[in-house]
Amino acid sequence: MGRNMHHWKIHTPSESDRTKNSVVVDGVEIYFTVTEHRRQERVKSESRWTTWEYRYHSTGTLRFQFGTYSWMHEIKDNKRTRLEERVPELIQGILKEVARVKQVEIDRKHREHIERLESHLSDLVRKALDYNHQCEKKFRLYIAQHEEALRIRNFVKALKTSESYEHSLAKKADWLTWLESEANRIDPIKQIKSLDFTVPRELMAQVLEMIESDPGRYAHLKELDLETSVEKAKNWISAQQNWKNG
Repeated sequence: MGRNMHHWKIHTPSESDRTKNSVVVDGVEIYFTVTEHRRQERVKSESRWTTWEYRYHSTGTLRFQFGTYSWMHEIKDNKRTRLEERVPELIQGILKEVARVKQVEIDRKHREHIERLESHLSDLVRKALDYNHQCEKKFRLYIAQHEEALRIRNFVKALKTSESYEHSLAKKADWLTWLESEANRIDPIKQIKSLDFTVPRELMAQVLEMIESDPGRYAHLKELDLETSVEKAKNWISAQQNWKNG
């Protein structure tokens, strides 16, 4: 059955859980039950003398439980006040629970919104980190190539200055010439005009630049505490990479 009480709608039993009653207030469903506390008595079984039976006696003490599945409250009779005399307290309790449930939902939506923003921001942080990584990767490649070129030149020099050069390598001049040209080919010093001289940049500066370059797409990221969120994203990406690398 359903009955309107101002903007309250009571269901006995609840449509979503037949084991409970519920009241819907401002779109929030609050479950409630009214039960009587009973006193348990342990007595010898009348049918089998080796077993015990339990009898339950009414105490007249009522208990009103209300809330959601994750959070239940209780108001019950006490020596000074009967439950039926505490109706205003019950109503206030339900209204407070409705307010709590609404706030939990607001907090959940806000948290999910922040998580979506942080996920979007992490894409920019990843791009910035990749940019810096590529700069470092090119630098290390240039160093490795230059060192390899030096090794080849030293090898050629050692061959030319060896005592057996005149006898065993005189006919291999073309080979030595090729080694020297190979050293020049891979040595970045010899192709200095074509080198990429970009340098790693400060992470926050890169992120801000990307946000400002496309405000229609990224302006909403300014809702975040960018300094904290960028550092958080950087640590998360680093942890992911460490996990992948074992």
